[in-house]
Amino acid sequence: MGCFYTNLTVKGPKHDAIVAWLRKADESALVAPELNGCIVVYDTRFSGFQGLGAKLSLELDAVTFAVLVHDDDVFQYELHMNGLKMDEYVSDSGVLGGKAARKPLGGHAETLCNTFGVPSVHKEVSIVLRRLPKQGPYLLEHERHADLARLLRLPSIAVAYGYGYIMDGELPEGLSRQDLIRTGPKVDGGPFGL
Repeated sequence: MGCFYTNLTVKGPKHDAIVAWLRKADESALVAPELNGCIVVYDTRFSGFQGLGAKLSLELDAVTFAVLVHDDDVFQYELHMNGLKMDEYVSDSGVLGGKAARKPLGGHAETLCNTFGVPSVHKEVSIVLRRLPKQGPYLLEHERHADLARLLRLPSIAVAYGYGYIMDGELPEGLSRQDLIRTGPKVDGGPFGL
């Protein structure tokens, strides 16, 4: 069984502002410290990850990069800036229509690169977005996410981790339980009692 996770990488607002917004919105999430000018939010809303990114982006004048990896078969993202959807992507367009695997859909490399301040790598990002599983190393879609995070200089703690994994005691390298701030109503589970 492959990875199932969602998370949100936020650029722009300060850490305290993100925590305060999540608390005011009563969103259950874990908020990591700022790394590389970004803050990763591990939320509990597996099916509603895009809506959270859009709302947070609008209300905090932020850039949000909402990611979903589904059983390591599909990688999906939505990029919002100041509440506007700037880009979206799904690695297997067949999942949208319930058909067998097809080519990736969406994904604008130049938009991603310009948004995160790395315009010189747009060709490499385009290759990552367009590579089909049978053409290269992406047998697992979290690997595609890892390559995008590396090229866009996003925190690696977003790759292959979500709320459920962290609550079960699995932490990204370099992140400790004490680094995380919990918001929203308590959700059962996990050894951390966060």
